[in-house]
Amino acid sequence: MRVLAIGVVVALGAAGLALGAQAGLKRFAKASASGDEAIVQAAGTAKHPHAVYVKVIAKPAQKASLAWSMVCATGGGAGSKSGHSAAISAPFTRQLKMPSRNSRNCQVQANSQLSKSGRVTVMLLQR
Repeated sequence: MRVLAIGVVVALGAAGLALGAQAGLKRFAKASASGDEAIVQAAGTAKHPHAVYVKVIAKPAQKASLAWSMVCATGGGAGSKSGHSAAISAPFTRQLKMPSRNSRNCQVQANSQLSKSGRVTVMLLQR
């Protein structure tokens, strides 16, 4: 019984850490689409971001692809990064690699496509 209680405490602590990690995030763009193999693109500007994330939600839950790009301006210029992933089980949240630290603003776009019929939502988040 004591082992079960410790397991429950550890599980709740891990869930709290996961929720706490997302609690400080601010949404700066959102888009949704539905249909057979639905495709959606969200784009927006993150102002003074410390980190940028993309969250993909699929209903019903299913695999989805993700492609993203980011251009960030700093005091002395700009830098860019991009990436893609195929067949990820949605819902998921991914932290995107920023091209530089101390960016003034970042133009971010992300698109996702479902593997089957449903509704897909893409949210861009920043810390």
